[in-house]
Amino acid sequence: MNIPLELRGAVPRWVAHSALALRRKLHRLGDALVPAEVAVFDESAGALRTQVYRAAAELGLPDCVADAPRTARQLSDATGMEPQVLERFLRATVALGLFEKTKDGRFAATARSKALQKDGPVSLRDWVLYFGSQATQTAWLELGKSLRDDAMSPFRRVHQGTVWDHFARHPDEGEVFADAMGTMTALDAPGIARTYPFSRFNTVCDVGGGRGTLLAEIVSHHASVQGVLFDTAPVLEKAKAFLTQRGVVERVARIEGNFFETAPEGCDAYLLKDVLHDWDDTSCVKLLSTLRQHMKPGATLILIEVLLEEDLYSPVADLMMMVVTDKGRKRTLAELHQLLARAGFYHTGAVKSPTFHTLVEAQQ
Repeated sequence: MNIPLELRGAVPRWVAHSALALRRKLHRLGDALVPAEVAVFDESAGALRTQVYRAAAELGLPDCVADAPRTARQLSDATGMEPQVLERFLRATVALGLFEKTKDGRFAATARSKALQKDGPVSLRDWVLYFGSQATQTAWLELGKSLRDDAMSPFRRVHQGTVWDHFARHPDEGEVFADAMGTMTALDAPGIARTYPFSRFNTVCDVGGGRGTLLAEIVSHHASVQGVLFDTAPVLEKAKAFLTQRGVVERVARIEGNFFETAPEGCDAYLLKDVLHDWDDTSCVKLLSTLRQHMKPGATLILIEVLLEEDLYSPVADLMMMVVTDKGRKRTLAELHQLLARAGFYHTGAVKSPTFHTLVEAQQ
């Protein structure tokens, strides 16, 4: 999750949307030039690409070729892999565009492999490790059953519990997930911190804020703001080291708790970033009602969510919620307003961040 300050949040919303739209048009153009069965065959092998990316990231291959191209033998020595097996794998990575093969037979970095470097400028390694994990991928295999019978999410169907139950049983996988979510937030946080006028608040509480990625950006960008990070004890243990690394540990209080049961009191603003989409409507109302009970008069609630729109991203993200969470989903702005009203809030405005998120304001 090492993303330099100058590169964090570097892809504005309009650029991302435009790039995705162009990419889709080029895909459609390519599909128009080949029989439909060829296009379907290629797209249906997407799981193969996911696992190739994940295996390369696990082995650290993108880091091995970061400085200079390497032979298969050199990469075998670096990773401890059997040479012939590794060379077969590397040939496939070249075919998929993850690496290039030089004229003298060495394997070299590409833009895609650089995005999987552990210490790359903008690394998606943690995301690939999470999304390509066995727990996540086996849940997707149950999508068809859950479309016919949605009484149980695909993840629960496979793992006999929620994703949070699974991470409690497998803390190493929970760590990978936390790193992946931290990476995503690190890309969003600078745009959010710069776009919204947080400096009008003395104290900002990030509810379920993980290791404090967003809060660190806010207090760094707004010198007068003090932060409160509210999450579970295991998460807060990791947060101290992260906040220390960012140089803001003295400006962020860490409070342990369950946001369905309690919340810090006395703050001027309360943030919920990418939290409500994990939960069904009833759970969301309970969470919001708990916050309202602990908020002082005049305090502001800020929901930070990717709204469900007819675009290139949110419908797919909504499907991810269907697979991994219990009745969690992306919501429209009107649906968020309804949840707020049920919990005793009224909305006061909405601000679009430079990335995909919208900040929805509310007060009691």
